[in-house]
Amino acid sequence: KKFMVFFDAPQKALADIGFTNRNRFRIESEVKAFNLYLMTGPDYKALLKEYTTLTGTQPLPPLWALGNLQGKYGYLSQIHASNVVDSIIKDKFPLDAILLDLYWYGKGIGDFRMGNLSWEQSNWPKPTDMINNFSSKNVNTVLISQPYILKTSENYHEADSLGFFATDSANNSFLIDDFWFGPASIIDIFDAKAADWFMQKHKPLIDQGIAGWWSDLGEPEKHPAGIKYKAGSGKNLNNLYGHTWAKTTSSFYRKNYPNQRVFNLIRSGYAGTQRYSTFPRSGDVKRSWAGLKAQLPIMLTMSMSGIPYMHSDVGGYAEGVFNEELYTRWVQLGVFSPIFRPHGDKHPTEPIYYSEETRKIVRNLLNLRYELIPYIYTMAYQQTVHGKPLVRPLMYEQDDDYLLDKYDLYYFGDNLLVAPILEAGANSRRVDLPIGTWLDFFTGEEYYGGRTIEAGAPISKIPVFVKAGSFIPTIKAQTSLPLIQTDNLTITYYYHNDVTKASGELYLDDGKSPDAIKKGNYQLFSFSAQNSDKELSIDISHNDGVYLLRPGRREIELLVKNLPGRPENVRVDGKGVEFRYVPKDKQVQVKFTMGSAPVNIKIK
Repeated sequence: KKFMVFFDAPQKALADIGFTNRNRFRIESEVKAFNLYLMTGPDYKALLKEYTTLTGTQPLPPLWALGNLQGKYGYLSQIHASNVVDSIIKDKFPLDAILLDLYWYGKGIGDFRMGNLSWEQSNWPKPTDMINNFSSKNVNTVLISQPYILKTSENYHEADSLGFFATDSANNSFLIDDFWFGPASIIDIFDAKAADWFMQKHKPLIDQGIAGWWSDLGEPEKHPAGIKYKAGSGKNLNNLYGHTWAKTTSSFYRKNYPNQRVFNLIRSGYAGTQRYSTFPRSGDVKRSWAGLKAQLPIMLTMSMSGIPYMHSDVGGYAEGVFNEELYTRWVQLGVFSPIFRPHGDKHPTEPIYYSEETRKIVRNLLNLRYELIPYIYTMAYQQTVHGKPLVRPLMYEQDDDYLLDKYDLYYFGDNLLVAPILEAGANSRRVDLPIGTWLDFFTGEEYYGGRTIEAGAPISKIPVFVKAGSFIPTIKAQTSLPLIQTDNLTITYYYHNDVTKASGELYLDDGKSPDAIKKGNYQLFSFSAQNSDKELSIDISHNDGVYLLRPGRREIELLVKNLPGRPENVRVDGKGVEFRYVPKDKQVQVKFTMGSAPVNIKIK
């Protein structure tokens, strides 16, 4: 049996795991009492299921959050941001959001204005018009916010007089003199009145059309010794600050915007922070090959800790040089990550500023992500309902201890295996294929697992493999994601004769309603396949759930890949139909219309 220990105490602690005494697991904490949970299970998958049952799963994200979220440090003005959005769209890159860093409220060094929570008018003269213009193009606006208020801010005196800051030993607002942005105090997020006051300052911006928040510096970044809150000392509450801030944001939306899903980009939290619709970034990572390589263990271990949407600044954030190869390889990783969000300082983060070759590669990659949105959104549903991680280390699916430190490839959902390129100049890489039969996602080449292969990886390709017996639902690539356009839906089944039974599912809803699952306002498709020596039978059905703008009928294209030869006939609900067979791809193509009734397809 496997076991997991959850030490539920945010204070500083020491874990001695077999170091002093090989057979002893010792945990020490300064607090007198804390909760300790011991979970057991037959494998790591069962352990994570137990842990998410305890700490919770993440609500469904707004659909647009799974698209291209463009950021940079930083867009300096309304004109700058508008030009970038228009240029990205003009160059035919899909786009769902623009993230505005601290220049939206200040001018930068010497004039930060942190804590004003209002637009810097000289550079952003008509923000409502800008937001509405972006929205008309299905581009959402996300703003950065911090829990610190500079002493020079227009909100400082009010918060200070109300006692809404963390305090010092004399119960005065604790002024952090050496804060990088200037002398400031931090909001007492543990005080309900202070937290509500802080969120009320955000409300006019939400009403203006801001779609989500980038909650920055919530570690807290600067947290001097001796600082205290009404709930206790800063020392004991340090690790709960970001978590409590996320909870505050979620509760505020639930009360004031009950029909809106929350998008909250964070970089700190605690066990259970996922319950509050958080999307953690790995921080200001170095723009280097080492920085890229470090993202896999971060993403995968956080995923195995119940935090499903950990991701990185695509392209790297800090230092480094302009490097098109590194940028391309990071984009490839990002496309197969829970969240795709380019962000960085100094060097371009937008594909429009790269060479024609790189732009073409990145455009194809982004279109691929948007084609896979039905698959990715179903992964999000499975996380919310079942606690299944979106990205998974090999040991989650294959219970072998030797895989514990294997982080250079991973599962993307149930069916895809991703092997990112992590070295400069590499045109191929070794891939340790898990047990089973695998097909190259791009070429269809077949491999038996349980062995190591050398996978080709020219700059335009990331090695991705699909498990035999998988159903992968896709759509035609969209330019944005106000809704998954499923009037025309492609379902691809990856055939192999050794797979006698297979199943899959597809989740669809309006992409917006927080209570879609609870209220039954969704459509859940079930796919199943049964394979005999002479016939492949595929059944497709759904719950006939209703949601806003759901198509009543859909045109379905069923692709069966890796079929060894041309079928004698294809029947849909017992009737012979025309089909197309492509020998080069070993692929059968069948088209039919589907309404509320189940459909059976037999290929003989």
